[in-house]
Amino acid sequence: MSHEDSVHYDFETPIGDAEWNATLPSGGVLLHLGPKLRPFSLSMFHQMRCLNIIRGGLAALYADGTPGARLRQPNLTRHCMNYLRQMVLCRADLRLESVRAPRGYKLATSEVTHACQDWNAVYSAAEENYAQYLITLEEVDE
Repeated sequence: MSHEDSVHYDFETPIGDAEWNATLPSGGVLLHLGPKLRPFSLSMFHQMRCLNIIRGGLAALYADGTPGARLRQPNLTRHCMNYLRQMVLCRADLRLESVRAPRGYKLATSEVTHACQDWNAVYSAAEENYAQYLITLEEVDE
């Protein structure tokens, strides 16, 4: 995948809200595994949820606009910032990126194609897991 700036995933529009909310599968961050359907969070979905929480906090601060405005969920946002920081360090991409402007404001760009995991397969498996979870819940209720 090559990095590109996108018109999608805006942090302060209803369309952006919908796009960010669609980054998680139907079951949210949880997968239910084993005969007891133990809940687990897939790190990729946890990361996407954290990005959306931070985005929501930024959007609320931007919309509020009053001096001294504060985050509505500071503990959750703090958790997400630390979690994402740790994930970046743990899974650091050490490829060099070129710099567009040699002086003044510098913007790094990646002219390298990155090898990514097949996230469509992950989403498909998560959707199937959630569907099976719902079926199992219905069977238990009967």
